[in-house]
Amino acid sequence: QKSIDRLIHYAGWTDKYAHILGTVNTVASSFINYSVPEYVGVVGSIISDTPPLLSFITQVIPAIVAGNTVVALLNKNPLPVLTFAEVLVASDLPPGVINIITQYENEIVDHLVKHMDVNLIDYVGNNQELIEKIIEGASLNVKRIKIKDMKYQDFYDDEKSEGLYWIEKFVEIKTVWIPQSI
Repeated sequence: QKSIDRLIHYAGWTDKYAHILGTVNTVASSFINYSVPEYVGVVGSIISDTPPLLSFITQVIPAIVAGNTVVALLNKNPLPVLTFAEVLVASDLPPGVINIITQYENEIVDHLVKHMDVNLIDYVGNNQELIEKIIEGASLNVKRIKIKDMKYQDFYDDEKSEGLYWIEKFVEIKTVWIPQSI
């Protein structure tokens, strides 16, 4: 039930987040200045082990709402997410938007964080050895990293696992200057 509620919550943000994060900036010259959110690109998401489906939805769907593609790495208990993947295949989501890898973290995380086409690594957890691997691997091409420590019960708390913050971490704010005649 909570997973469905979370999907509905983020579906509601799809046409609103850009208006809230974007702005027209005041400039004291002959320019107009706009700031707009733009997707990051490919997000490598290392999914928390528990709860498997709810953590997957909490970590992956905000990235999709922001316009990114996701490579999700599942470590333990992938069956609920793989079952949900059958729903995704039957939906209108284009192929390749969500990619799921089931493998032990220690065997694949190096490849994910060092991959030059991955633009952001998202990790929810507190495994210090894994965090060090993420930081070291991401430094090769100066990719963004988002690390958040959450406990099992935090995924069920709407204040800690829903909202604009979860979408905002998957966008870059681009500013455009447009010259205007006086």
